[in-house]
Amino acid sequence: MEAYTWRAVQAADLAALADLDRACRAADGPASVPEPAYATLLTAPATALICAVRRDTAAPVAVGWVQVEGAQARSGGRVQPDQRRKRLGTAVLRWAEAQAGTLGEVRRLIIRNEAFSDGSAALYAQAGYSCDFVEQWMQRDLRAALPTVTQPLPTVPWSAATAPQFFAVYRAAFQTRPGFVAPPAAEWIRDYADDPEFRPDLSLVALAADAPVGFVTAGVLPPPDGGPSLGWVSQVGVAPAWRGRGVAAGLLVAVMTAFAREGLADLGLHVNTNNGNAGALYTRLGFQPVGRRAKYAKAVRG
Repeated sequence: MEAYTWRAVQAADLAALADLDRACRAADGPASVPEPAYATLLTAPATALICAVRRDTAAPVAVGWVQVEGAQARSGGRVQPDQRRKRLGTAVLRWAEAQAGTLGEVRRLIIRNEAFSDGSAALYAQAGYSCDFVEQWMQRDLRAALPTVTQPLPTVPWSAATAPQFFAVYRAAFQTRPGFVAPPAAEWIRDYADDPEFRPDLSLVALAADAPVGFVTAGVLPPPDGGPSLGWVSQVGVAPAWRGRGVAAGLLVAVMTAFAREGLADLGLHVNTNNGNAGALYTRLGFQPVGRRAKYAKAVRG
């Protein structure tokens, strides 16, 4: 570590950090969920940033940040690809943990990595973090021929009147997933309704004798690296008794068709890597893996 100097990130570093991010994306792939901007983090409360600078070039080769909200601290960081395996990532993690303790009464440390790799997994495990989830980012080219699937049930779009039906089938579809805890209905509905990227007109709930049995929520978001907008499936789920009857496929193809008519080139989604049935369905519908994201956590000893 003698080749590096560690110091606080400054506004003058933003251009160099943008170059660092581009180098990491080239090596690790893009992120499907935008990560906090350094300029925003610099002015955010209860937040600290650090970078490692090479003594011979004065260029940042690693960056880390930590932000405390209540009893939880979220941290993140990046290391220049050609400077990895030199314990810079370990140094960033240790700094973040120590810094979190000075910013608040932290009980839980959180890492969300939007360009997850096997190297990241090894680093987090070595530092004592446990994995909450790993999701695969999959994408479908909407310019290619779309599958022909007949939706077996009638559907209605999201509205103030139908939103509770979406929540009801969401809870029924996901309640068997390990660790699932449903938020209050009003909170779940509000999160969608307040999201400017949400498309209620393309979000559908399937009904069987007026009972909600399947749903899909969709939106349009700009890719983190710029370029054309990306259609996005936020969630899709089917009540257990209705699985295997083509409900999810019908909902997804309806969204794919609508976005294709609007001229969008691609449709993306996340799927948990331990959800093999969902992954197999998406593959059958033409989705291809693009990258991975993960969440890791660590309890702080009192």
